[in-house]
Amino acid sequence: MRKFLLVLPAAIAAYLAWTALGPGKIQILLRSDEQDRETLGQDLDLMEQRLRAVGARGIDRSRKGDGWRVSFRPGERKVDWGRLLTTPGNFRVGELLRGSEMPEAMALLRRRSLGPADLRGDVPALDSLMASVLLVSPENAPGLRRTVGGEEFLRTISGRAEALWGMAPGEWRVNDTRLLGDDLYFVSTATPSAMDLGNAQIEEAVHLPAEGRSKEMVELRLTPEGRTAWEGIQERNRRRFIASILDNRVVSAAMVVRNVPSGTYLLVGCGDLCGILPDILSRPPLQGAWRIENPPR
Repeated sequence: MRKFLLVLPAAIAAYLAWTALGPGKIQILLRSDEQDRETLGQDLDLMEQRLRAVGARGIDRSRKGDGWRVSFRPGERKVDWGRLLTTPGNFRVGELLRGSEMPEAMALLRRRSLGPADLRGDVPALDSLMASVLLVSPENAPGLRRTVGGEEFLRTISGRAEALWGMAPGEWRVNDTRLLGDDLYFVSTATPSAMDLGNAQIEEAVHLPAEGRSKEMVELRLTPEGRTAWEGIQERNRRRFIASILDNRVVSAAMVVRNVPSGTYLLVGCGDLCGILPDILSRPPLQGAWRIENPPR
């Protein structure tokens, strides 16, 4: 009994020490091609804010060769630390153009890059029903990407739009056969600045799990300026498509059927990014292109 009484204080002390320190520190080595010291410093400050938002403690950053070492003790939440620290998080809502509104660009794509296996674009006027102008088969996607990035295509669209790809593979069904490809969108460059809806217009973001619904999503609660912009976007694009764009990739696109009088915007289609986006989107995006040298386990 006396031995037990002697061991008990030591056990309590060890337990208190463990709960105070928490799990061991995670160390992540980051590199960026950005050489501007001010931009690097701002990005590292934003990374620290993201870490604190998910409960990380003991955050420290230091130079490590030509990169940065960020170390911290994780909180209770399970987090994809690599994506949390390297996803730029530049969000915006864009207005989409149909392929029929860009006939010269579509003609060039069909002439230069497309083949009989490509979907959607081979069916006349089908893009009036679809958000993307093309769903490109995997075998033809590399050639199309080269064409879209070329000077001839850029001259054809004459600054009216930019071509953006989908974040995830697009899906199309033919006779109950599920086909996948790369979705291509024409995003208008003529949206008035008064209708800008992006990071600066997000007051708070909340992750909504898939429980009780088909997909998980992120609810973006908007600032007063964001609510005004969202109402204007809906009014301007009745029976047209708008796109949710994250880091210049289209996350999802939907047709505006009727105005939704709400101070929120629902971001769907974010997949495995949904869980970390609330800790990213209500802050300014990272400016540099960061990559991780030692992926955390």
